[in-house]
Amino acid sequence: MLETLNSLKNGVTALRYFDETFDIENCQNHILSIQLSLNGFSFIVFDTNLNKFVVLVEFELNTATPFQLKGELEHIFKNEPILHKKFKKVNAVYQDLRVSLAPGVIVSEPDCAELFYLMFDKKADEKVQANRIAKGEVSVLFSFPKVLSEMISDNFSNAEFFASILPLLNFGLNSLSYQPVLYVNRIRNIIQIALIDGQKIGFMNQFFAKTDSDCLYYTLYVAKQLNLDKNIELKLMGKIDPHSEYASSLKNYFEKVHFARFRSHYSVSHTFYKEPDHLYLPLLELCLCEL
Repeated sequence: MLETLNSLKNGVTALRYFDETFDIENCQNHILSIQLSLNGFSFIVFDTNLNKFVVLVEFELNTATPFQLKGELEHIFKNEPILHKKFKKVNAVYQDLRVSLAPGVIVSEPDCAELFYLMFDKKADEKVQANRIAKGEVSVLFSFPKVLSEMISDNFSNAEFFASILPLLNFGLNSLSYQPVLYVNRIRNIIQIALIDGQKIGFMNQFFAKTDSDCLYYTLYVAKQLNLDKNIELKLMGKIDPHSEYASSLKNYFEKVHFARFRSHYSVSHTFYKEPDHLYLPLLELCLCEL
């Protein structure tokens, strides 16, 4: 089922995909995955009993600060019945360019902020956290605006917070590829790039990329800096149009350019197939992230 909501604040619209098996009164065995950004809010619901993704909802927003975003979210939360339910688990990410890898053995809770601010400027009203990546033996350091994390925690006492790039890393590390793969994920005005070789993260970074030309520039720049040749496999996910200038141009530089597909150990609602697999794959992967 696809619906469009037009009654939300500031002309916000929402795309909504629901599987016929979804029962809004039976969410205690479901996982809720939330993705926040200044220009969008999305969530997805995973039924752990059926091992199936059953709900996908996306809102278009236009805010300049986390405080403005909170105002929009309060309106959405008030009017969205699904977000009033209790879930088995709730995972959340906030899209921010500032992420960093650190050896897992040196990262502890008190050290997170100190390490993070060695690399990035400090912002008011934020909390620095770390996600341990067991397979990569590293931790990802990231920040989350307090005004948003507190709002989510107030609504979901079991909420856990993750780095925005973790779903991409989670997908790559679990893809069981025997050759290095360059993964690219586009989330609105951010492009995430990671080189993963088996169980090792060779490179990870994020860039502000507003246009297809920006995306192409950063992809080629990373490939050049890493001395990658045209035989490296590229896997694309997120908001990348297969017919875009960016996707078409990549094929002029690399021999193996593929769009990522759903992994085989779960199923998705047939309604999701109105869109290509790669479009919402990062949001699905967020549901599967573990601390």
